[in-house]
Amino acid sequence: IFLLPMGNSDESAQQALAEQTTQNPAWAQLDAVKNDRVVTLDPQLFQYKPNAQWDQAYQVLFDALYGE
Repeated sequence: IFLLPMGNSDESAQQALAEQTTQNPAWAQLDAVKNDRVVTLDPQLFQYKPNAQWDQAYQVLFDALYGE
């Protein structure tokens, strides 16, 4: 599962993400959560076009999918 926090500030984005996911009892029942396959993406790379950082954005996805 790829998550992308969104909000007016980092704090509000993380709070909204928690309210929409971890505070829901069904969240803990998902196989991806049980197997630690949840990745929170950096909004600087994934919310908008990363321009000069495309290589970094692709590397983050590659590492999440095929890395460790």
